[in-house]
Amino acid sequence: MEESSGPRRRRRAVRPSDAEDIDRSWDSPEAAELFADAADVSDPRASDDFIVVLDDSEADDTPDNGELDEEFWKDQRPPHSG
Repeated sequence: MEESSGPRRRRRAVRPSDAEDIDRSWDSPEAAELFADAADVSDPRASDDFIVVLDDSEADDTPDNGELDEEFWKDQRPPHSG
C-alpha cells in the first residue's frame, strides 16, 4: 500500500436539486449586503411602532375568575385522545 503525504480527498456526492424552479439568487453574500445598512428612520415602513386594534364584539367565554372549566378542556382535546 502506498503511503500518502496528506489526508485522502473526500468524494462528494452531487445530486440534482428537487426544486429547480426556486430562485436561489438571494442565498448569496451579495444579497445579504443589501440588508446590512440600517433602515431609513424617516421612512414610516421602517418604524417599529404599530397599532393593534382589538375587536371585542365577540363575547369572551373565559370565566370571570380566570379559571378554565372542565368543559373547555374537553373541547380542546385532539380527536385521537380517548
